[in-house]
Amino acid sequence: RACRASVQMTKSTILVLFVHAMAFANAMYFPDYSVYHDLSQINQSLDRLSGQFPALVQVSQHSNSSGGRPLLRLSISDRSQEYDCQKARIIVSSGEHAREFVPVESAIQWAQSLAERFMQGHSQVVDLLETTEIVILPMINPDGRALIESKKDWCWRGMGNGVDVNRNFPHQYAGPGSSDRPDSEEYRGSGPLSEPETRFLDAVFNEGADAYLSL
Repeated sequence: RACRASVQMTKSTILVLFVHAMAFANAMYFPDYSVYHDLSQINQSLDRLSGQFPALVQVSQHSNSSGGRPLLRLSISDRSQEYDCQKARIIVSSGEHAREFVPVESAIQWAQSLAERFMQGHSQVVDLLETTEIVILPMINPDGRALIESKKDWCWRGMGNGVDVNRNFPHQYAGPGSSDRPDSEEYRGSGPLSEPETRFLDAVFNEGADAYLSL
């Protein structure tokens, strides 16, 4: 009897510890919105940048997500004068996965830093923006971000409908590492470019790119 009681006590103790550990981990993972931007603040930050640096920053809406949210692009380049050369074009994307907070913050901060340093006359940044257009797509997956903000499911990866952005492109579609199951984290969708979010990225690429960086 003593041994059985001991075993039961051990199982109970492990269960309690596990529950507390999971609660602690969830609390630790909760994003601090005094540091991070929520979805509405991301859009506000982009508008603020274009208003603060109108000769450098242009923000435009390309289309809408599956859930009707704006898919925005930020273009940063020196537009104060005409240049004879054909400018290079760099595309930078972030926010493909709903749970990836840091890349979105990095994209916004980078745009802010580039604009500020250009206005301060930082020679390397001036040279860059005189010869290059940088197109930043800061939030590819607004529906997924909206879902985790409303449900507090901070580990959610896909779009609002569960499709994984990375697995919805034509290249190697339905290849290894993807799934046709809607309940899978690696769900590829009903077909290549079935989602407005991936069509958005595809359309921006088709305009031309000399380099691409996914944060």
